Amino acid sequence: MKLNENAKVIVILIVIILGSLLCISLPIMFKVKLEYIIEFFLGYVVIFVILSTVANKMDNSILKKIAQLFSLPLSIIYLILRIGLPTVVLLLNAIFLFLLTFGIPVISMVQIETIFEIGLKRPTMIFLAMTFASISAVYISKYLLKFILKWSSVTMDSYRERFQELTTLFYHKNNILFFIYACYFIYLGITAFLKVQCGIPFFSIEIDIAILQSFLVFLAFSNMISKFQDVRFAPQAILILYAKIIFGDKKKEEQT
Repeated sequence: MKLNENAKVIVILIVIILGSLLCISLPIMFKVKLEYIIEFFLGYVVIFVILSTVANKMDNSILKKIAQLFSLPLSIIYLILRIGLPTVVLLLNAIFLFLLTFGIPVISMVQIETIFEIGLKRPTMIFLAMTFASISAVYISKYLLKFILKWSSVTMDSYRERFQELTTLFYHKNNILFFIYACYFIYLGITAFLKVQCGIPFFSIEIDIAILQSFLVFLAFSNMISKFQDVRFAPQAILILYAKIIFGDKKKEEQT
């Protein structure tokens, strides 16, 4: 079966994004400390600069070839960074979006509970935060996206227009809606399997119920919004009918 052009493009994008995430996460996977990476990179750059300078001044072909070999890893690192840069931008903007939609409600509820002690339980906070996050991320995504494009530091450089266009295309309302459905589908599938097969919750019984209820509320809200377009509501016609019902008998009496 041959893939169409859109499918090929999607596959290429997935490969690039996953490859970029893998390259970014390699130091974390191997538990390499960031300061070691920085020290090694700076030392390597210093050696390369000294070697290149000496090779050019002495005009030695052997030293020039060695310098070229030293430049190969730097070229590979530069290529990886160039390929991974768009993914890093999308990832950082996703974190920004997560903080706006989920982080702020959680912090607000924690502060309210700390000050007023109204008895909000942790599952309740998770339910309210996830419900608000999923609904706001989809149905006020236009305004959230404008805020991110304006204040996100990763879009404030020489590639700002391209990063903004990339973020706008990637975090489109329909894409976010699909992503939320996919996340709920995966989570609920794993939760159901653990409950049926092992008789254990994924997090805890209360938190699993809170997440399930947040999905049900989000699903009901999404269906309500989609069905709202089919609502036949004509205010002027309804007002005229009200007037006919209210004043109809009086008009008939006046005519008689």
